[in-house]
Amino acid sequence: MGRTPVEPELEHRWVDPRTDPKPPPVSLKPRVAEDETEIVELMELCKNGRIYEVERWIRSGKPLQVRLEGRGSWHRPKTPLKVAIDTGQYDLALLLLCNGYSTKVEPPGTLNFALEQRAWDFVDLMLDWGTDPGQADPYFILDTYQRAIMDRFWELGVDFSQDNTLASYLAEATRNKPARMGSTEPIEPQDRLSACTRP
Repeated sequence: MGRTPVEPELEHRWVDPRTDPKPPPVSLKPRVAEDETEIVELMELCKNGRIYEVERWIRSGKPLQVRLEGRGSWHRPKTPLKVAIDTGQYDLALLLLCNGYSTKVEPPGTLNFALEQRAWDFVDLMLDWGTDPGQADPYFILDTYQRAIMDRFWELGVDFSQDNTLASYLAEATRNKPARMGSTEPIEPQDRLSACTRP
């Protein structure tokens, strides 16, 4: 009986984000450091928007992230990708992702952070580059009130009807009744229901 083939990983090669790169059919080998101190300089470059310095860092073959095992979706450590989201640097996020930054290594809390920040372009980018949609807290998805976002997660397999998620969310929404934007009128539960459910 033959052995089950192991999916190969591509070695690192420089990818220019200006060429509109697409996620490779075969995953890149993660550029992971053994210790957080190994990417301290990279974090500072990202925070300060030094994108050309980040490019040089990538070209030199240095690690891009640290594997943080055993962290739940509530835990949100600072990572280069989270810094990019927090500072609105879409080009930095794309630069990292197309050059070996692994969404499989990224802590699950980063996707929730992007949803909470209403950073839709980053949410789409992360999903396009292989982030597991199941990492997202369904309540964060529903709380966007964005039909396109909800539909995308639904189509990717996130079922809001499981574990009474939708019912619990709507019950909480009924109690809170936040006002409509630009109005003192509260959003009624039926309006939330239409936004949160599929036809």
